[in-house]
Amino acid sequence: MAVSDWLEIYRAYSGADLDAEMVSLQAGLKGGFASQGSGSVQMARDLAELRDRLRAATRVKGERANRTMAKVARVDFSGTRTADF
Repeated sequence: MAVSDWLEIYRAYSGADLDAEMVSLQAGLKGGFASQGSGSVQMARDLAELRDRLRAATRVKGERANRTMAKVARVDFSGTRTADF
């Protein structure tokens, strides 16, 4: 799945769910193996996919932080005079 797909998915997550997902992704990346076998069972993880998902989750978290810090300014020109040309 592309990063843009994960952005859309993570934007629907609540803040707590997004935090939990980021912790899970970070733990998956710290696991240190890309594939592992035990007997007849073979398990593999796509580390690039985990990095893309973590990047998307981080971007969504940043978007939310910037949205709460947005400032609104209102300009009032009612006391100004117009020039007579």
